[in-house]
Amino acid sequence: MLEKNKLISWILIVVGILMAFTAMSTIPSDSSWGSIYSVLGGMISVIGVSRLTRKWSYAKRVLCNFGYFAIFVAVLFVLDFVSVVSMKQAPRFSYLKTYSSEISNMIEYKAPFYNVYRINYDTKNEYYIIDTKKEYTSKTVPVVPFNREKSGIDNIIKYKNKYVGNNSNDGNLLNSLPLSEYGLIFEIDSEKLELTVDYHITDWYINDDLYVERALIYNSVSIFSLIDNVQVIHYNFTGKSYQVDREMVEEIYPNYSKINDSGINKDNFNKYLEQKINDDEFVKEMFEKLFVNN
Repeated sequence: MLEKNKLISWILIVVGILMAFTAMSTIPSDSSWGSIYSVLGGMISVIGVSRLTRKWSYAKRVLCNFGYFAIFVAVLFVLDFVSVVSMKQAPRFSYLKTYSSEISNMIEYKAPFYNVYRINYDTKNEYYIIDTKKEYTSKTVPVVPFNREKSGIDNIIKYKNKYVGNNSNDGNLLNSLPLSEYGLIFEIDSEKLELTVDYHITDWYINDDLYVERALIYNSVSIFSLIDNVQVIHYNFTGKSYQVDREMVEEIYPNYSKINDSGINKDNFNKYLEQKINDDEFVKEMFEKLFVNN
């Protein structure tokens, strides 16, 4: 009888563990069922532990069972956080999920020890900001219409180069910038120091909410800042072609010199380019001044 009770107890422990980790690994992170079933698995596992310790004193049993469940849940929280960071997904153990009233394409998840902002959700440019310090709100979190993780300065700065013509470097930079999600090819004129980018899409087809204008301004300032000697960029779509010159950008774009202060100043890049790219009037004015239709 004793051996049978031990066997049942261990079965409950193992079943509870398997149930929890199966829920964590198979149920989509955005579904509350993942957290429900994983905690339920922990409770089943605790029942097994309780059966194994039934001959202990009441105080020891309570301490053991509570400690086991607390460790079990803590492990689930750690695994969830690791998944959020490494796999860029919503936290399973969020206690509040809200759709931002200020920003139509953002979901905010509040977890016990951190917040997660899912921006441009369900689009090609979806990205996550994991706020472990809880320093942001839905009004202050960095929001751009692009995939910030891929196109932000923290990533693209590694492609800084003195010379245009390094195909690998130039290609990696272009494929990290906005509009690359639609596919592209590029050509380099090493004599004229010109870069030509052909996008595999019609500009008007994707130009919702000034997306093309925002992207081309962002790309141009980024390229001129990161590739020191490129002088002219041609952007070709199946509908239109645009040209922008370094001289015009350096002369007209506000605070361009501050962005390139002692190399690349990341804070100024975000302040004078990333944040400004959300300003409709600024985008319209800069696009009109900087770009020429070919």
